Amino acid sequence: MKKNISVIPFYSNQLQNKFFGEGVVGRDNVYEPYRILKQTLEQEYNVSTYDIIPLQKADVVLFFAHDYKKMWDAVSMQKKSAYISYEPPVVDSMHEHFVLETVRDFLGNVMTWDDDLVKKEGFFKFYPPVASQPPIEGKIFSQKKLIANISGNKHSIHPDELYTERIKAIHYFEDHCPNQFDLYGVGWDVNEYPSYRGTVDNKQETLCNYKFSLCYDNMKNVNGMVSEKIFDCFFAKCIPIYLGTDNIEEYVPRSCFVDRRDFSSYDDLCLYLENMREDEYNRRIEAMEAYLQTKDFHRFSGEYFAQNLSEQIHMLSAPSAGGGRVKAASRLLWYIMLKKCNAFKERVVRRGFSC
Repeated sequence: MKKNISVIPFYSNQLQNKFFGEGVVGRDNVYEPYRILKQTLEQEYNVSTYDIIPLQKADVVLFFAHDYKKMWDAVSMQKKSAYISYEPPVVDSMHEHFVLETVRDFLGNVMTWDDDLVKKEGFFKFYPPVASQPPIEGKIFSQKKLIANISGNKHSIHPDELYTERIKAIHYFEDHCPNQFDLYGVGWDVNEYPSYRGTVDNKQETLCNYKFSLCYDNMKNVNGMVSEKIFDCFFAKCIPIYLGTDNIEEYVPRSCFVDRRDFSSYDDLCLYLENMREDEYNRRIEAMEAYLQTKDFHRFSGEYFAQNLSEQIHMLSAPSAGGGRVKAASRLLWYIMLKKCNAFKERVVRRGFSC
């Protein structure tokens, strides 16, 4: 008889198995990795969101959201559980190392991309999956504009955030390449950002019109955080200007991107981009296409994500009993209160008020 896996999805609107893409259509094939996950796990388990397989009937509980009420329920029922930590601390302050270590102490297991955390007991490495994209016919060098940026207009008071640097880059290219730079995404005001061209329905179809794309992840001073941003560029045959995880070269060859850290100023970067010869550009595009066929890239596929998670489920430990769990729960409650205070502080700072 198959055992049961109950899934706590990212958002409440993903219940009724919509987390796995059932009955929904997402932009850029976004649900593909989770459809593959369900198909893979169902070779051994019954798998559904928690409204279909409630925690009481589950043998394993997978938390894609930090729902602490349900975490407490799972621990109280001694369910084998794991929290899958996607976002960096800049996006979610509950993903600071000391908080995730407390989640590990409470729940028993945490899956993370963070290369520093996976060295510790109770942490398991996973690679955030990237949905596959259909091949496109790339435009030739002379038909492409110079550079684009696709991102939301975000802010953070975290000391390692890269949103400020992204805005600095946007302003630079607006000022110095006004006819060769376009900005896309949500939250931008065309009155403040004259390069703004609206939102996009398909990132691949948009980026293929540009030679380069600003590819700044959300955070610096981290190891192992490789998001979909750099791969969006590869699928579109658009060279990323990358800034983000410190050890990016352990995951992606230097020949596939322009490293922002190699340039002391935006003047130097812009000069390099404008003077790149077509033969060098094409070599980089070929390197990107070759990389997409390698085992290194396969680690970010939906198939690898599903197989890796399936194997790690067998290694999960049950939550510990006794005083350690109670202490961890108390610390988590304190962190939740701190997060709410920080969120209020950030809203105050953004609106220009003083306390």
